[in-house]
Order: sequence, then structure tokens, then C-alpha cells
Amino acid sequence: MAKQPLSIVRGTTNSFSVAITDVETGEAYELEAGEILRFGVKKSATDPECIFEKAVTDADENDEYVFTIEVSDTSALPFGMYSYDVGLQSGNAYYPIISASDFAILKNITAWEAAT
Repeated sequence: MAKQPLSIVRGTTNSFSVAITDVETGEAYELEAGEILRFGVKKSATDPECIFEKAVTDADENDEYVFTIEVSDTSALPFGMYSYDVGLQSGNAYYPIISASDFAILKNITAWEAAT
């Protein structure tokens, strides 16, 4: 479990992937039936509720789990630093995969402008 900072320009779409390795076999870990990989963002790691969350259950062809942050997830958020983590929920158990890390909502410096 490691920290891994992320950033996104507010109001854009971006994806990132998480690979899980079985510590006993060293092989890629495939989620079992009923297991969910969760990604959550909070203003502060100590806040009780997430601003937004994502959940995935299926790996891609590279045995990685892909989270996609949509335009609507960040378009109304103020610029600045937030916190996120990723964890594996299995029944009543929760296993942290990426511990609480920085999540930056950035300004778009060269924003699109309509042609005149």
C-alpha cells in the first residue's frame, strides 16, 4: 500500500488504472464474486462523506482496474487539494490498496475559446 498523488484539470475526463498483485503468488489478483474496488475523493481525509466515488469489478485486458473520472465529477468543485484512496471491499472487510493521497483539482490555463 503506497501513496500515489493524482491531479486532474477541473471539468475534464481522465482515467487511471490500478493493478493488484496477490502477495502470496506474485500474480495479478482478480476480484472474486462480490468484491468491489472503490475510489473515493474527499476535501479532507477526515471528512465523513466522499464528494464522489467510483466502483469497478472487472479488470481490463492488462489485468488492471480502470477508474474514469467524468466531467461532471469535478466541474463544480473549487480548485485546490483534496484527498483520495482506493480500497478493496470484500463482504464486511476493507483492504486499502492506495492509502490516503493528494488529489489536485487544477485550473485549465489555456481554456478553449469560441472562434469569433
